[in-house]
Amino acid sequence: MGLLTGISPAFASEPLPVLNQSPLAALRALPAQRSAEVEAGLSWSIAGSISNHFTVQESDSESLFLDGQSDVLSVAFRYGFLEDWDVEVTVPWRHHSGGFTDKLITDWHKLFSLPNADRDLYPVDDLHYRLSLPGHQKNSMSLPPALAMYTSQ
Repeated sequence: MGLLTGISPAFASEPLPVLNQSPLAALRALPAQRSAEVEAGLSWSIAGSISNHFTVQESDSESLFLDGQSDVLSVAFRYGFLEDWDVEVTVPWRHHSGGFTDKLITDWHKLFSLPNADRDLYPVDDLHYRLSLPGHQKNSMSLPPALAMYTSQ
């Protein structure tokens, strides 16, 4: 079967790697999906993704604006020992930028008459992350600088 589809049986048994690549989700160390079967010895894998973020939310006292793209390349090493035990180390490389997918996504939404949250009213391929919370002064939140996160009131 693997020869017909071009996918080796080892890859076909793994779940499709689906992760929330939002800049805010990256602040939490959530484990990734993976196969529960333990293979003895060392194995490794490489996964990459391009995620476009666009969120505009406001309430009386808070607002969130995310417009950007996250590119992630991860290398994972997994070592199986004993019968049902293994250890895994994943080393991700993350890059946040304005990206290149905004026009493609806007055109896709127009083609199929899908809602686009007024995405076309904002600059194309721009990097802008802003979180406003009550009681916080501008730039007072201690977030990693790589997230280009700003706070304001």
